[in-house]
Amino acid sequence: MGVTWYRKDLVSEAEVKVFELYGDQQNAFRCGAMVSAQRLKRGDASLQLPGVGLGDAGEYRCELTVTPQKAKGWVLLEVLAKPDSTVFLEKTKVSGKGRHLVCQSSGFYPEAINITWEKWTQKVPQHQVISKDICTGPTIKNKDGVFSITSYLKLNASLEDNGTIYQCVVEHPSLSISQKVNFTLLVIGSLSVEMPGRSQIAYVNGNVTLSCQIPGCPSLDTRIMGVTWYRKDLVSEAEIKVFELYGDQQKAFRRGAMVSAQKLKRGDASLQLPGVGLGDAGEYRCELTVTPQKAKGWVLLEVLAKLAITLKKPIVKSNGTHLVCQSSGFSPESISITWVKWTQKAPQSQRISKDNVTGPTVKNEDGVFSITSYLKLNACLEDNGTIYQCVVEYPSLSISQKVNFTLPVIVKAINAAVPSQFSCIMVTILSPPQPFMFLRIARKSPLHF
Repeated sequence: MGVTWYRKDLVSEAEVKVFELYGDQQNAFRCGAMVSAQRLKRGDASLQLPGVGLGDAGEYRCELTVTPQKAKGWVLLEVLAKPDSTVFLEKTKVSGKGRHLVCQSSGFYPEAINITWEKWTQKVPQHQVISKDICTGPTIKNKDGVFSITSYLKLNASLEDNGTIYQCVVEHPSLSISQKVNFTLLVIGSLSVEMPGRSQIAYVNGNVTLSCQIPGCPSLDTRIMGVTWYRKDLVSEAEIKVFELYGDQQKAFRRGAMVSAQKLKRGDASLQLPGVGLGDAGEYRCELTVTPQKAKGWVLLEVLAKLAITLKKPIVKSNGTHLVCQSSGFSPESISITWVKWTQKAPQSQRISKDNVTGPTVKNEDGVFSITSYLKLNACLEDNGTIYQCVVEYPSLSISQKVNFTLPVIVKAINAAVPSQFSCIMVTILSPPQPFMFLRIARKSPLHF
């Protein structure tokens, strides 16, 4: 048995052989054409055509032979190419003719196509079909056999037209539903950006998004727009470029800086900064261009480092025993450390105003700061169970950060060489690895003179 496939051109009516198979011999006259020999055994002589092009269109004839019988069948193959449509505003104004919106559809086949225009205004949110000021040119056949077409819509815009959405509607046999492309009109003098307020706060090693948006803007043509972000150092006042995007070209001058091209189409020019460091702090400027308009906005980025606080066990120094409160890894430098305590007799907190010393802040190599505060202990038996608290106030903390230490005291009598009318008590404050102690000698009975 065998099978032969032919294709008849619908214009020239010339017929060419596409594929043939007889026994174990087969030959493809069109690159990649194939009939599966295994399937043919089951009566399936289907022709497979990979990478279909416009030249494959035509009337196909399947001629099947099972010696001594023959059979034929025909099928018409239509090849379609979907249009690719874009809408944009003319970059230059044609003298005496005003500005135009341009809708271009290209790469489609067959030639038949229909283009219409619609719009939505701020006052009338329902779509309105536009029937005038439209000029649609003839279809043009390209070298590769597909077609292109351009339609123009004349604009007579005023400030009231700001935010109007124009839509180019394309209908073609290759499309199951109409292809619709939007363009939002921004009228000169009306372009503005919304920023998140005067300042934003980010934390070291975190991510931050600096918002910059065009209000009420659902769709933009990024081919005629761009955005540039700058950062101004608050100390040197030097301004550097952080990121820029124009059309399909973008460049990050700060590692990882990014503005989403997809979000920019919806008017969102927000800057994303991953892995924020102290050097990212400053005043940021978002400069947005929607040809021929420009708008700017500013936001201050404050970068904070979250501090770590540790309260060490008492240490013995030459001038006595001290509690040590250490705060590290914070920025900016401004910080406040105070001490309070609760005793068994006075459960209300008492601020400690003496016997504490807080050293100066120290700037580390990575730019963050650290500080240490010491509280001298003058413990007696009455201090058993006293709670000492180191209180740290800092801009990155919504509430004060507090660390407690409870003073444990062991009291026991000892035998010592003291007169019989006195008693000797040893007080030990447990503060590993080196407890400290003192002796208290008390008279058992009154003295008589």
